[in-house]
Amino acid sequence: MVQVIQIKRKTTGAGVPATLAPGELAYNTTGHTLVIGDGASTVQNLVSSARQVEMTGDQPGITGAKAFAAGVGNTLTVPIAGLKVPGGNAGEVLVATDALGNMAYSPLVSPIQQFIGSIDAAAGTVQITADAGGGTALPGAAASNGMYLITDVAGAVPPAGAPAGQYEIGDWLISNGVTWTHLFFGGISSVTAADVGVVAPVTGGTNVQEVLEAMQATDATFVVGPALSVLDNLASYADATGHLIKDSGTKITDLATTTYVDSENTAQDTAQAAVDAAQDLIIAANAAFVAAQPAIDLAQDTAINNKITKPAAVLAIGNIATYADLTGGVALDGGRTIAQLDAAIAARGDVVGPATAVADNIAVYDLTTGKLIKDGGTTIAALTAAVGDVKGQTAAIATADNIAVYTGTNSKAIKDGARTLGQIDAAIAARGDVFSTAPIAVALNLAAFSDVGGKMIVDSGQSISSIQTYIDTSIAAIPAATPPLVTSPELTGNGVLGTPITFTGITTDPVVGTGAAGATFTGKGLSTDPLVLAVVDGGTYV
Repeated sequence: MVQVIQIKRKTTGAGVPATLAPGELAYNTTGHTLVIGDGASTVQNLVSSARQVEMTGDQPGITGAKAFAAGVGNTLTVPIAGLKVPGGNAGEVLVATDALGNMAYSPLVSPIQQFIGSIDAAAGTVQITADAGGGTALPGAAASNGMYLITDVAGAVPPAGAPAGQYEIGDWLISNGVTWTHLFFGGISSVTAADVGVVAPVTGGTNVQEVLEAMQATDATFVVGPALSVLDNLASYADATGHLIKDSGTKITDLATTTYVDSENTAQDTAQAAVDAAQDLIIAANAAFVAAQPAIDLAQDTAINNKITKPAAVLAIGNIATYADLTGGVALDGGRTIAQLDAAIAARGDVVGPATAVADNIAVYDLTTGKLIKDGGTTIAALTAAVGDVKGQTAAIATADNIAVYTGTNSKAIKDGARTLGQIDAAIAARGDVFSTAPIAVALNLAAFSDVGGKMIVDSGQSISSIQTYIDTSIAAIPAATPPLVTSPELTGNGVLGTPITFTGITTDPVVGTGAAGATFTGKGLSTDPLVLAVVDGGTYV
């Protein structure tokens, strides 16, 4: 007889029976729920969305710990695109926080890393490098992202702020900006070919860091990769040395897509257009070069004809080159450097001329140092041709402060006068002589004082003869006077006039007598005032 199991079924609306007999089943088509009654007639859920993971559709709120048994095959495979673990920030990674497998988000270590010092795990101290600021304390992790230290003394006493544990030589401490992490790189005293996969063993290092640095310095084929990369991305060179590679950002599958190929074709077309344009410019430049070639050939021929043959021997590097002959075609080692010439100029007091000058122009001092000269803007010929200018003697050297005197009557040449103004002044003061201020005087002309000191005279413009002529001419021009004639009494005796009288004419009767002193004389004179006549010393009126 066939056993028939009756199952209650509900086809409208959700829900399950309030009670079921032990082992009794019930099925609801809404939600596909299957329940069964237990020994106490209580309804127990066998199959529902709250009982197992559904193959399709959203199913939020799954609770309780789900543990997979150990062993091969007891795994949960989830595509990376469908895996979500909330609670972190962009750029952070999941790390185990304990041996039970608990995990937490942690920031990535900075791709820009810096070695900042060493660890003494026996003493629990660090030594920070001078470039990182120096000191013996482990800096805070928050401000040290990407910084790392390497253990050089093993021990179980890490510095304050570092994770506890045994530190071996070569172990690292590196900060991700939140915590310091212990990286177990130590325990390597030498590295063999098997350790690093190279043909020949590399020895002498104390840890992986030193070995890799030694390999990079000595192995021409050694290549260093980036700090981070994306899985399956192609690698490309980071510089022209061939020793650095980087993540190209492209996968092989990217290269096979139509979009990528079209993009590459477009880029190549654009690049080819630029190349074509550049080639057009090159063609145009070549045409211009061909057109200019005859002139270039002529210039090259000129340059070849004007080339200078190098010296037969160079005495010293840095020496000045000079011409070996007047042709200008052969160079010669000048035997001196520019520095030596400068030193010689400084020692001798020579001057430095201008960058350019006009031939035959006079050089004059530039500034007051006595070391610089410039073009004076005129020639000696132009100066000597000027009216009134003079030319110094060339036969001898004049003495400083001596007076210059003319060498002839043309006023164009001078010579050393052999005396200074001071010497002439002293001579004049000693002798009482006078000094003429006029450059030229006329012979036989009278001299006239030019100041009240009695030492300076000038040509008066008059001679004795000219003055006599003037007097004679003036007297001759005086008209004859016809004053009233008054005869004064005769004056006799040996006497003199007691009071001067003013004569208006000339004596009509000259004095007569022996002429000796004290002799008796007589005479007559004309006067407008004969009453002022007086006789003294015995003289009498007659």
